[in-house]
Amino acid sequence: MTAAHTPQRTPWLVPYATRTAPAYRMVCFPHAGGSASYYPWLREAVPDEGELYCLQYPGRQERRGEPPIEEFPRMVAAITHALTSVFGAQEPLVLYGHSLGSVLAFETARALEQRHRTVLGLIVSGRRAPCVRPRHPVADARDDESVLAAMRRLGGVEPAVLDDPDVRELILPALRADFRLADTYAPERGGRASAPPSRC
Repeated sequence: MTAAHTPQRTPWLVPYATRTAPAYRMVCFPHAGGSASYYPWLREAVPDEGELYCLQYPGRQERRGEPPIEEFPRMVAAITHALTSVFGAQEPLVLYGHSLGSVLAFETARALEQRHRTVLGLIVSGRRAPCVRPRHPVADARDDESVLAAMRRLGGVEPAVLDDPDVRELILPALRADFRLADTYAPERGGRASAPPSRC
């Protein structure tokens, strides 16, 4: 078990399960259109020796006043900086990402390992391998109706939210940015993450 370390506060991370001296910390990467509020249910699945944190991307919920990030390398760099600033250098991390979050978790794992940070595990779901490019974009990020139609197909946002004009205006900037991230992603050169990947 690692020595006790109290993480600094950052708008990037929402804590859902904390321990006095955790053996590892799990960090969740939300899907396109998602936020940290989707993952409290994972508290019940994290063993007593682990902690659970969820990323809060800019442009949503309490960070809705911040512009969302549309460039994949900049998003990975910002997440990597947040994690290395908050957690101790020797503290093992487990990264879990779903859909868009899976490729963000994959590239963040590689970036952390390049900085000699320990990535104990990488868990991904809802996305093909990074080397497999989709035949067609999921949505045209320039077209709001295309973005909303994609979210209805994929799920992850309640239909009532998408049908409310006032709420739509609040969430569309983040949705557009997320689809731009997904559609412009290309794996960085330099091999795969050494953390053992698990698919679910």
